[in-house]
Amino acid sequence: GPTGVGKTELCRALDISRNTARQAIGELEDEGLVVRKRGKGTFVADLLRATESAAPSDRAKMYADPIVAWNAIKYFGPYLAEMRLDWDEELRKALSRASRCKRYDLKPLRLMMAQIEDAHVHYVEPAASQVRERFLPLQVRKMERLIVVTDSKDSSLRKGDIVRTVDGADATDDFRRCEEMISEGPHFKAWMAAREWQCRPGQGRITLEIEREGRRRTITTHCMETPEYAEWLRSLRQQRPSRWIDGRTLYLNLACTGLDEAKELLKNRQPGQTVIADMRNGIGFLFQDLIAPLCPDVRWSFRQGTSLVPCPTHPEIPELKDTLPDIAPPEPNRKNIFLTGPSNLSHHESVLDFVRYAGLGYLVGTNTGGCTGPINYLPLPSGYEVAFTGTKVLSNLGRSRYFYRTGIRPDRYVEETADDIRLGRDVARGEALRIAGAPPSAGNP
Repeated sequence: GPTGVGKTELCRALDISRNTARQAIGELEDEGLVVRKRGKGTFVADLLRATESAAPSDRAKMYADPIVAWNAIKYFGPYLAEMRLDWDEELRKALSRASRCKRYDLKPLRLMMAQIEDAHVHYVEPAASQVRERFLPLQVRKMERLIVVTDSKDSSLRKGDIVRTVDGADATDDFRRCEEMISEGPHFKAWMAAREWQCRPGQGRITLEIEREGRRRTITTHCMETPEYAEWLRSLRQQRPSRWIDGRTLYLNLACTGLDEAKELLKNRQPGQTVIADMRNGIGFLFQDLIAPLCPDVRWSFRQGTSLVPCPTHPEIPELKDTLPDIAPPEPNRKNIFLTGPSNLSHHESVLDFVRYAGLGYLVGTNTGGCTGPINYLPLPSGYEVAFTGTKVLSNLGRSRYFYRTGIRPDRYVEETADDIRLGRDVARGEALRIAGAPPSAGNP
């Protein structure tokens, strides 16, 4: 297998004694995770064979998982040069945290991988260790350092309520701990942490302290099982269906509209009419398939290569070159408006970058997730798998531009406040309707 970390390197990188290093390597060797060869060094064992032939102890797995992941990023991480961190120091911290755990805990690995700010990082649990998940009957968003309820299944909770404590624990501190283990920049961290914060494995009844109109109150609620929670989320996405507004503007909710339905709605589109494509809650089909119906006068295709982004073949648009210098995007077509947010990453960002490069649409909302490219899945000695981005992806707008961490900033940045949530205002959609020239009453169909 690939060369591991020797005792001398381990002592220097982690600032530990040779005895400590010898003990750690000895435990890994006892578990069959590394092989020491006299005069040659220490090598990572065949991980697949090692995990099949032996059951490593919790302590060995706590050390081995971060070391294996650290090596993968060290030698194969595409954005290592762009990372603003001491990767050797992050391994030292991970092993130090692991040494204080009495049983296997994914937290040391997650805290280490969070530092690479890669939104593709996630973990696949071994089937045997999967826990029955439950969820709080609400949706929240972090706004102005507050945890704000954006939707609730429990009628005792309202939009705009501020969650102060959960079972006596400070909600903001609890949310921050979730953010610390999410890999990526600030927009994606807050969005993903909200999803994780709402998950309460094994819990039933929950006591919340909330603040409403300056007064605090205590509410007891019950967590939802995964099927019930998923069905509730689906119903939320369907509350605002796709439809023509005042005969001049088509609103497409891509989270609950299929490709065939979208094509049917676009079939009778006339020159001068505006389309608002809302992709903030996800897309139910391959996003690239929507570009042709939206822009029938532009022929385009995917270019498979270093950039993995769409490349237009229309004669009026210059073809993407591997040596393309930084360029300014053309004036965007404001008749195609895309509502964006941190849930839009990877393939969504590749297509949105093409939209901006070719001037095919106007982006309204907040930054996208900030990560695109093929995903690598790395098996770990514990039985978990960790995923990370495997290829650096360049923007159509120049070789020095990446999606990494910051994502794509929209042409018109619009972010909701707690008051907007409380009053039921969708400010990004309202701004899109204003740009489209739709009447104010169209904002709340």
